[in-house]
Amino acid sequence: MQIRCPSCGAQASLDVIVDDGAAAQALQAALEMSAMGSLLIRYLALFRPAKNRLTWPRVAALLGELLPLIQQERLERNGQLHEAPLHAWASAIEKTIAARDAGALRPPLKTHGYLFEVVIAESARASAHAAMAAQSGQAASMARPLSSTAQAIARLEQRKRGDFK
Repeated sequence: MQIRCPSCGAQASLDVIVDDGAAAQALQAALEMSAMGSLLIRYLALFRPAKNRLTWPRVAALLGELLPLIQQERLERNGQLHEAPLHAWASAIEKTIAARDAGALRPPLKTHGYLFEVVIAESARASAHAAMAAQSGQAASMARPLSSTAQAIARLEQRKRGDFK
């Protein structure tokens, strides 16, 4: 069965992709982030060269750079450590893709630098909202509504921590 990736444009037989070491590693990394898997695949399309395909080793390398940071929910940038919860990552990926769609970001990307800056901004915004809500005691009314993806990730975070509300 021949398949074509809508993100990178690669064509191959599904069994070849699963048997390829780098492809299997990339798929495994994406599946470990199941709530964010589709977002990550759309994000990876930003790295596709204009006239070439995004190679599986490059996909594996890109996911290998992101996965530990996302799982740790922390990001070190310019010598500073920033908290980066999953909902901040999801929102940042959505905003990065939206920036491309709006013409503000021109692919192919070379690094994750743009995403990292957006993650830091999203995390800071969420922290500021939480601090204001905690001070006023009106958490629900102060928080800006999250996207459906960010809400799903927030629910997964609650489940991971055993906090079922």
